[in-house]
Amino acid sequence: MFGAGQRAEILHCLLHQVGYEIAAFCLDAAWRKTDRFKERPVVDFEGIDQIYAPHEYQLIVAVGYQHLNQLRADRVAAAQAMGYELLSYISPEASLWPGFVPGVHCRIGTRSLIQPFAEVGDNVSIGSGCIIGHHSKIQDHAFIASGVMLGGGGCGDRALRFCGYGCRDSQQCPYWPEQRDWKWCGDS
Repeated sequence: MFGAGQRAEILHCLLHQVGYEIAAFCLDAAWRKTDRFKERPVVDFEGIDQIYAPHEYQLIVAVGYQHLNQLRADRVAAAQAMGYELLSYISPEASLWPGFVPGVHCRIGTRSLIQPFAEVGDNVSIGSGCIIGHHSKIQDHAFIASGVMLGGGGCGDRALRFCGYGCRDSQQCPYWPEQRDWKWCGDS
C-alpha cells in the first residue's frame, strides 16, 4: 500500500475486514520517516518492485486529494508502469446497481449508493454515505468526500475532480450556473 497516514490506516482496516493482508507500506524515499507502520514494514516506493514483485502483489494508493488528486494520479501511473495490478476497495455495505463496473483502482465507501447508469472512472475515491445519482459521470482521479450527493445526471459533461463535504450538485446549481469544468464544489 502506498501511504502511511490516516487514509492508509483506515484503508488497512477496511481491507482486513474483507480478507486482504497488507504485506508492506511504501512512501517516496524523501517522505519516509519510519521503518514500521501498523506492524508492517515501510519501504521506499522507488524500487518497491524489486522487493515485492508485481506478479505476486497488488498495490493500492492510499492518499487523498493533495494537489487536486495529482499525487494519487502520479503514484497510480508509476505503479502501473512497474507492472502492478491496482487493487480497488468497494465496501460490502455500498449499494451498486446490477451491472455497475467501476474503473480501475477505485474506492467506494460504506453506505454509498451508486444509482443506475452512473459512471465512475479510474482512480476515483468516493467516501462513505455518498449518493451518486443516475447518469452521473465521475471522471478519472476524482475525490468525492463523505456525504456528497450528486443529483441524477450530475456533472454531465463537466469534469468533476473534487467534491467537498456537504456538496450537492444539480443541473441548476445556484453557485456556478454556467460553469462547465468544475474543479471544486464547496459547501452548499
